[in-house]
Amino acid sequence: MYNEKTADINSKLQCKNCAAPVTFQPGTQGTTCGYCGTYNPISVNAGDKHAATQELNFNNYLDIDDSEKLTVQVLKCNSCGASASYNNNTSATSCAFCASPLVVKGGTTASIIKPKALIPFVVTQPKALEEFRKYAKKQFFAPNDFRNMTKHTENLFGMYIPYWTYDALVHSKYEGEQGIDYQTTETYTAVENGQNVTKTRTVTKTRWHDVAGDVRNTFDDITVIATKSLPTKQANSLNPWNYKALVPYNDAYIAGFNAEMYNINIEQGLEDAYELMKPQIEQSIRYDIGGDHQRINRYDSKNYNVTFRHILLPIWINTYKYKDKTYHFLINGQTGEVQGVQPISVAKVLAVVFAVLAVIIMFALAVGGKK
Repeated sequence: MYNEKTADINSKLQCKNCAAPVTFQPGTQGTTCGYCGTYNPISVNAGDKHAATQELNFNNYLDIDDSEKLTVQVLKCNSCGASASYNNNTSATSCAFCASPLVVKGGTTASIIKPKALIPFVVTQPKALEEFRKYAKKQFFAPNDFRNMTKHTENLFGMYIPYWTYDALVHSKYEGEQGIDYQTTETYTAVENGQNVTKTRTVTKTRWHDVAGDVRNTFDDITVIATKSLPTKQANSLNPWNYKALVPYNDAYIAGFNAEMYNINIEQGLEDAYELMKPQIEQSIRYDIGGDHQRINRYDSKNYNVTFRHILLPIWINTYKYKDKTYHFLINGQTGEVQGVQPISVAKVLAVVFAVLAVIIMFALAVGGKK
């Protein structure tokens, strides 16, 4: 788990009644003791709430003091390279990201930027399994042997996945063209009653002229995944997240779950965030160009007042290896949304195509016979 001092973590994650280990209960604001069943509420003070909303200055991140860092005990998968924390009582399991055997014999430590906030798990493991099974049953075109594999869900992992959020003021200078529509009359030749006749019609044309200018855009909490361990497209498809549910980071929310360490640094994260900003920037440029049509020939953007946060989002992960390929199924731990990619059975696809063709041919023969 994320921690600064093991002794401090142990005291936080012990039952207040009997000192036994506790586990966070999705959908609640507390942990439950596995030994005596006592519910232990997670307390949040005003200072923690304020800290969760604070942003760090991007330009000064190299000089971040130790109060903004954590020493993390992690295990690294030798197969895919993912680094994550696992429960302290884990002896051997499978990697959540590539399904390879993961034998826990020890770990390493690393210094990371402290998570400011997280969204706690709301969806329980039984509910996640239910949603996954519903999803898997609908995947008709998956090979039968793969569908049989998905019936085995013992490797469903609850993981807190790292994300970066960015705020920025973006100033963009552009060059482009403004198009103004105008109407004109043109003549054309048409054939009427076997004769060529000249006619006129009104047509709309566009007159273009060069323009240049600059626009400013303000962005708040542009969120990008901070790991390469999960398919970015699938992870992004888990949106929307309700960020109003973000709570100050507390180790108690991690109890009983696992957490991955980020492997995309904040510079790369900002580049990914900028790609998400581009559509809004280009929309602003088109609005500034005005006219009836717009062409953007080029633009250069500079980011100002960039700040960032490290947050954790809850995802249930089910991973299968099939014919030397890895297939991920992700379940939003807040909403239950399922996203995944599965192999396609060519035989099933061809069977459907031939069946459709057979129906078309039979229909055509029936219609032809009536004639």
